Amino acid sequence: MFYFYLLVLLPFFSLLKFRKHYLIFLMIIEMLFVNFFFFFFFFFFFFDYEYFVIIIYLILGVCDGVLGLSILIFCIRSIGCDYLLSYYIF
Repeated sequence: MFYFYLLVLLPFFSLLKFRKHYLIFLMIIEMLFVNFFFFFFFFFFFFDYEYFVIIIYLILGVCDGVLGLSILIFCIRSIGCDYLLSYYIF
């Protein structure tokens, strides 16, 4: 159980530390997604549940990754860099 807490808290702490580039931010979020996937997989395995929820979770995770990469490509083509601090919304 300690390893699960370590795998979940490590991406959150790295989100606080490495928030300069958008690509690093996306990679940390995907690492968090994979950690939760392993948690769901082991949870469903130990309690003998069906795995269709994991398939839906994987589909949503792939859509999340594609959306993040498309936003990254749009920002690089329109602004010219992937720094998070260079995006002025207002």
